[in-house]
Amino acid sequence: MTWVAFMFFAAHRFRRFALKSLGYQFENVNLLRNLEELASQLKQLSSIDSLTNIANRRSFDEEFEAALGGAKHKGAPLSLILCDIDFFKHYNDAYDDIQGDVCVRRIASQLDTVARRRGTWAARIGGGGFAVILRQADMESAVSLAEESREAIERLRIVHAKSQVSGFVTASFGVCSMIPVDGATGADLLQRAEEALHEAKRAGRNRVCSYGPPAMAGGMTGGTTRDEDSRGLKPAHV
Repeated sequence: MTWVAFMFFAAHRFRRFALKSLGYQFENVNLLRNLEELASQLKQLSSIDSLTNIANRRSFDEEFEAALGGAKHKGAPLSLILCDIDFFKHYNDAYDDIQGDVCVRRIASQLDTVARRRGTWAARIGGGGFAVILRQADMESAVSLAEESREAIERLRIVHAKSQVSGFVTASFGVCSMIPVDGATGADLLQRAEEALHEAKRAGRNRVCSYGPPAMAGGMTGGTTRDEDSRGLKPAHV
């Protein structure tokens, strides 16, 4: 083999090797991109409730923690709405679990639609339980959204023969709006929203009750509300 022929042969082999190596690099880039897309899809799926296709409890917990930190940093109000379907166990007993799932999906869709019109979203946090977080929203705004959501559920007119408050499916809402300061925890706000929700149930269900005393222990401050009882609970809808 002459020197020229040898150089031509070597160049040809090097070119094949370089192209093959480049091909492997492109394959690796595509594989990495596909893996990143898959990871993103899996993360999204892990944050969505499989029954209703709205945010799940994990999404709620993450957003709640982030919103609380942001409110502390800015000194801004943070509001939380909790919602429970009234007599949902009775509904499942009367119409079976399949119809119960249909009911939950319809209500979830309605709540999420109303929430997104206000720039936020609804999460399913239990069987018939939902939550909405409102950043930089005061009590008036939160109660207004809760009442709009309550009315939207009524408009669905889902028959509920076993309800003790209506012939249709209804829901009760508890609202708390506070300005978290140093020492405040998410549990403080959640507890007060739960107390407001329990008050809505005690008062007859299918209503909104709010919790917002002028000052709270545990690192919370809030605006005064009218007609509060000794615990700071106020029926916002009767």
